[in-house]
Amino acid sequence: MNLKNLITGAFLSALMLVGISTANAQETYVRVGGGYTFKSGSSPYNNTDPIGLLNSDVEPSIGLTSDGVNTNIESLDGTLGVGFKGFIAVGYMFNENIGVDFGINYFHGEKTETGYFQTPIENASTYSYIRGIDVVPSLVLSLGKDGLNPYSRIGLIIPVAGQMKAEGTNLDIDDQRLTELEGEINPQFSVGFSGVFGVSYPVSDKMRLFVETEIKALSLKSKDASVTKYTVTDLSSNQVIFGLDDLPTGAKEYEFEDVAPNPEEQLESDPNTPTVLPTQKVNASGFGFNAGLIFTL
Repeated sequence: MNLKNLITGAFLSALMLVGISTANAQETYVRVGGGYTFKSGSSPYNNTDPIGLLNSDVEPSIGLTSDGVNTNIESLDGTLGVGFKGFIAVGYMFNENIGVDFGINYFHGEKTETGYFQTPIENASTYSYIRGIDVVPSLVLSLGKDGLNPYSRIGLIIPVAGQMKAEGTNLDIDDQRLTELEGEINPQFSVGFSGVFGVSYPVSDKMRLFVETEIKALSLKSKDASVTKYTVTDLSSNQVIFGLDDLPTGAKEYEFEDVAPNPEEQLESDPNTPTVLPTQKVNASGFGFNAGLIFTL
C-alpha cells in the first residue's frame, strides 16, 4: 500500500461530502467503536510457500494427517477476513434521513491455518493473516427517530496500508531439523463493498449507543511478496545451519502476474532476480457485528 491509495480514498470521500450541496445541514458526529468479523463464504487459500522452502508436501487449502497406515485429508478453504477491528469515523447528516460517513478501520486478522501435513516423520503447517488499515466512505440512510433509531450504511472499503502475513514451520523428526518461514504479501490497489444495518439509542443529549451488523465483500489481488525470515535449525546441536542470507533472490522475492513461467525453471536459470508467480487472490470477506458510541458535535 502507498500514499496514492490513501489520496484516492480521501478524494472519493471528499466527493461524497460535497455531493449533496442543496440539503440543509442537520448535525456532525464522531463514531467510535469496535467489532468482530466472522467467516462468510469460502474459497481456496493462497500458496504461502510457492517455492517449497519448507521442503514438505504441505499444499494450500489441504490438511493431511497420517499414522503410516491410515490417511485423513481435510479441505481448509475459507477466508482471511476473520478478526477484530477498531474504528473511528466522522459523519455529516444533511437531514434526518440521509448523510455521509467517513471511517478509518484497523483490522487485526486472526491467524488462519491454510495447510498442514502431519506424519510420523514430518510435521508441517502454514498460517496466514491480514493486518491493515482501510478507509470506508459511506452513504448513511436513517429513519431519524428520537429514541431507538434504525439506520443503514452502504459504502466502499479501500485498503490503504497493511499486508498479508504468512508463517510456516516444518519439523523433520528423523533428521531433527526445524525449518521456520515468515513472509509478507503486498496487494494491488483494491476496492471492496460494505453494507451495514444497525440501531442507535440515546444515552444523553450528545451521545448515542449503537450496535450493528456488517457484511463486507473484499478480494485482495497479490502484487509482490518477500520472505522476511527463513531459518533451518539443527535441533541436536541447537544451531542455525541455514538462514535467509543463504537464499538466492529468486527464492525470497516474488512478483505476481496473470501469466507466469514455471517458477522452478526461473529459479534455475536466473536465481538473482525475483521469481514471477501466477497472480493470487485473497478472500478477505466476512460477516460481523460492531458496537460503539456516536458523539454529536
